[in-house]
This record gives sequence, C-alpha cells and structure tokens, in this order.
Amino acid sequence: MYVISIANINGEERFTWLQKDPQQRVRRCWTENDWLGIPHQVCDWFWEPDPPTYTVVDDSLGMQDGDIIRLRISDGDPNRIRIVLSVYYQLTWWKGISVSAMSPSEIVGGAPYPYVVSRDAYGAGSIGPGEPDDRVQTAPIDLVTSEIENAITLYPPANGGYVSLGKAKFLGVHEWVYRISLSELLRFDGKRLQFHWEVD
Repeated sequence: MYVISIANINGEERFTWLQKDPQQRVRRCWTENDWLGIPHQVCDWFWEPDPPTYTVVDDSLGMQDGDIIRLRISDGDPNRIRIVLSVYYQLTWWKGISVSAMSPSEIVGGAPYPYVVSRDAYGAGSIGPGEPDDRVQTAPIDLVTSEIENAITLYPPANGGYVSLGKAKFLGVHEWVYRISLSELLRFDGKRLQFHWEVD
C-alpha cells in the first residue's frame, strides 16, 4: 500500500505519493519498577511509521501503481466533509473506498460511526451520448469535521485514521492500494471530495 498526500500545486489540488507504507505498529518492551522498586518487563504496541519521503506525481503519468485518480472538489455542507468515489465508465473491475476512523464518531444522521465504512463501484463499460464519465459513483461517506479533529487529538501518530482507495488486482483480488490520512482532509471542511478513478 502507498501513502499519498494532497498538495496544492499551482492552485490545483494534486496527489503526492510517499514511500511504500511501512509496518504501522511495532511491539516494544522495556523495564519499569513497580511501587516497591522491583523491576519488571512491560510491553505494548506503538504506531511508528518511518518518516516519509515526498515525490510529486504528475497526473499525466499516473500514480505509483500506474493509476490515474483525480480529485474533484465542490461545495458541500458546513462542518462536514463528504467523500465519494467515482469510476470512469470503461473501468469494469472493482474499485473501492474505505474510511477507517481511529475513534468513534457519528455519521450525519446520528447513527453510530463504525471504525470502518466502505463503498465500492464497478464501471459500466459503456457510456451513452451526453452521459458524464463519472456517472458511476458510490454512495457518499459523510464525516463530521470536529470528530476528525478529535480523532487526531486522541491519536496524533495515526493522524486520526485513513481514507483507503483500492482496486481489483491480479486474479481479481481486492487490495487497498493507496492511503490518505484523515488529517489531510481537514482543510476541505464544507466540501465534497470526489475521487475519480480514470485509469487503472
């Protein structure tokens, strides 16, 4: 899986990719003294990704796995971020989007927000006259901006959680290929973010 970021390049939101996703959690042990001064070993899991290295991706060349995904931004509801995945009509293989929150939250409408919300889509393979190339879209995932901020505060190393983008790869196996930190989305408060998958 590749970690990607969103950068503003010449007034346009573009993706940058980071190094291949390192192991996210490592188990570490250390020695502590109890209240009597007796040493004992303590172990726990820590979120310790390696420092990433950034490389700008030219949309015309595609992303690290050979894909072209464009970010289309439009106005939405205040204090909300709406996320949608659309698929170019010729792409008939599975494409998916998933949001993993690092703390409980709420979806618009008051239903409990699970740790993972996923949507998927398949291109239609054909398009009629006058139909847009992104007519195949997932149901939206609505995020509450304040809940993202809360998750980032509680879990700063994990950036509050992730948006993952996936596709069917060899033998049709579904794999999550790209990951974006929820903290990357905070500047899009009140916007609708459409991840449009054009080439795979």
